[in-house]
Amino acid sequence: MSNPDGVRYRYRLDNVDSEWSEPTALREIDYTNIPPGRFRFHVMARSPDGIWSGNETTITFEVEAAYWQTRWFLVSCMAAFVVLLWCIFRLRVRSIQQRSEQLSLINAKLEAQIAERKQAEKGCGRPRRISHAPTG
Repeated sequence: MSNPDGVRYRYRLDNVDSEWSEPTALREIDYTNIPPGRFRFHVMARSPDGIWSGNETTITFEVEAAYWQTRWFLVSCMAAFVVLLWCIFRLRVRSIQQRSEQLSLINAKLEAQIAERKQAEKGCGRPRRISHAPTG
């Protein structure tokens, strides 16, 4: 080709593009957010005279899943979440048990104080004998 700058390309990516792209002079293309899987990229060239090549060129490639898109990562996240919930549950149970023990100690002290007061009231409430002995 005598004028490579006049060459135009059109392309499409199976399962991503529904139609051929508009003709462009760009010699590279970027696709973003392509899901994991196998793909086939098609490209055709048009000469500066406006004649499309009769053959399209294809290349097949595979996009690997990112680690956060894999099953093991999803399972690991779910397992970590379950462990976190279990830990929160155990902490709450331990907190409730400690509070129950504290309240039991407070209750025992209060019962002891009530018993002491009742004893004191019994001691104060007994009739006293006062003797009226003649003084002399």
